[in-house]
Amino acid sequence: MKNYYLENKGNVSAIGRDATAGMSYRRRELLGYQPTLKVFGRETVQSRKIAAYATDKSLTLKYSGQEVDMKYEYPPLLRQIQDEVEKKLGVKFNHVMLNLYEDGHVYIGNHRDNLENRVIASVSLGTPRTFIMTHDAPKGSKTTRPGPSKKSRLETSAPLNPTLKKRWTLESGSLVVMQGDTQRFWKHEIPKEPKVKEGRISLTFRQLVF
Repeated sequence: MKNYYLENKGNVSAIGRDATAGMSYRRRELLGYQPTLKVFGRETVQSRKIAAYATDKSLTLKYSGQEVDMKYEYPPLLRQIQDEVEKKLGVKFNHVMLNLYEDGHVYIGNHRDNLENRVIASVSLGTPRTFIMTHDAPKGSKTTRPGPSKKSRLETSAPLNPTLKKRWTLESGSLVVMQGDTQRFWKHEIPKEPKVKEGRISLTFRQLVF
């Protein structure tokens, strides 16, 4: 496993194709729907189809303010992938969200996940897509910028480097793991790529703590 320790509090691990070797891209396993979201007070249908599964029937989840249609019976292929990821990482997950990106016009904007996501592991299946992380300190957090002496250091609520970005191409079978303070200090996105004509499914496993 290759580890990328991000500047300014956060780390991401990237595991290559060997982590999910033999896992095929099967769109029929994604029995999902397109949720209706509220954006600036207006309802809009999300471009991505999703499907959500949990290991605990008492677990419920809201997505962009809307309660998610949660399923508790895993399809065999999904259970196989989760077992493989848990074995590789030594972490148990209690929830997985599937997102279907039909082509490069379907995307997810720059965002951070909720802090109750202790560990997030995302598997990519299908066509490669670009994954970008942007440093973004939370509002009210204090970062220190060195001056000529310790006494003259400035504390500011702005990020140390607001243009700091990390970019990866997520190949089919790749696994990205985000943990620690990553969600506090970094945002991530899958941007639009109009030249991409094929589909991708992301399987995002979460260790939710409420």
